Amino acid sequence: MWFSKKPNPKYLLPTKRCTSTVLIAGEKYNNKGFYADVYIKTSLLVEWLEDYLSSVSGGSEIVKICRNQMLIWLKEADELDKSVTVLDSVQQEIIRPHAMDLVSKGRAYVYCKECSESYTSLVSTSDNLSKSGDERFFSLSYKCPNEHFIYQNEHMIRYIK
Repeated sequence: MWFSKKPNPKYLLPTKRCTSTVLIAGEKYNNKGFYADVYIKTSLLVEWLEDYLSSVSGGSEIVKICRNQMLIWLKEADELDKSVTVLDSVQQEIIRPHAMDLVSKGRAYVYCKECSESYTSLVSTSDNLSKSGDERFFSLSYKCPNEHFIYQNEHMIRYIK
């Protein structure tokens, strides 16, 4: 053939059953910008994921496959098991970008290791860092009520004329 077919990616769900709480982002995953871990009750993650799946498309084939399989896996969680479920790398790719939004909407919570406390309400700040032509750079920070950094990251916006 003059063209080659792309291999059909396969995604296998974790073999361990999901529990009542899921670690969705943070230091334990070595996520850039996170200084704390972000957790969510599995039932709240299921609600969010159902909404998310109704409005999202695109992504790599493996991510598309995982999105739907993950919802089934989460729905079958053992709600009596109080241990924390750790996501695999593909699940992380789907959920991590939304972690701080889930916290700001009160669905997820963070554990501040400095305070040894969990918080659902954080202090957020945004600072303009610089301008360069059509690009604007700013930082976004979240802190616990005691001013410990939870999340901090730099972002760039490019204006197209």
